Amino acid sequence: MAIRIQIVGLLLFIWVLFPALVDALALPLFVLSIISIGMLHGGLDHITAFRHFNMEDTKRKWFLFLAGYMGIIAAYGLVWLISPLLGLSVFILMSCYHFGQLDMHDIARAPWNKVLYLSRGVFLLGLMIVGQYEKVATILQPITDVGRYLQFAGDWYFYLIAILVAQHIIILLIGTTKITFSDVVDTFVTGLMFTFLPPLLSFGLYFALWHSWDHLKLLNSYLKLPDWKSLILNAMPFTIMALVGIAGIIVLFRQSLAEPGTVMYVLIGISLLTMPHMLLVDRVVEHDHH
Repeated sequence: MAIRIQIVGLLLFIWVLFPALVDALALPLFVLSIISIGMLHGGLDHITAFRHFNMEDTKRKWFLFLAGYMGIIAAYGLVWLISPLLGLSVFILMSCYHFGQLDMHDIARAPWNKVLYLSRGVFLLGLMIVGQYEKVATILQPITDVGRYLQFAGDWYFYLIAILVAQHIIILLIGTTKITFSDVVDTFVTGLMFTFLPPLLSFGLYFALWHSWDHLKLLNSYLKLPDWKSLILNAMPFTIMALVGIAGIIVLFRQSLAEPGTVMYVLIGISLLTMPHMLLVDRVVEHDHH
């Protein structure tokens, strides 16, 4: 059995016996997942873009990459400024598609592939949003009225869970070329994880052990680097820059970070940084990998 399945199984077992302990572990494990393999998997975007767009001119390729990256961030930042609710909705939908794409691209069957990607992400993040609706509401509170959301999720809890599960089972059956026992176990375990574990913990575990790890394996094949050491070394410059930036934010704004609503602003920052990454990965998977 895969080590990630064992880790999540153990945490679910601990959650049943000691839920307060699991709640206490949520933030540290989330931070660990982001600063370790999470950042590492996004640190190769420059090399990925150079290969995908055939950028061979050393002088121009860095300008084109950074201009494109920052342009997407600026455009999406404008969306957040105009309508935070729209910005959040776009981020959730793109995240659903992006997570589903990395999970399902190897077994997706045309013309259902994009529907399958979205179905997978909606299944996972939907279970978190519905299953942990009270905790998610505290994150959303700074930008929207959560009263209706709380009432709707509470009143329709079991129906929403059933719909999320049913839609994904149906799309899996009609939109895949094959379904292995490992796929079934992954779906079942990640579904339980997002439904019952604290949102930060379930997201961190999935982000590190499923999404980032699978993405690194894809890049290792796509970039044709000599070995894993080369892959990690190439990712280190941007990973270190990101870590230094986070450390600087913590030092400069450590008092503000303790205030309510901080998680939402962190989420906005993550969404801005990851939007160009998600768009780039989509192009690579759909145009190059297949």
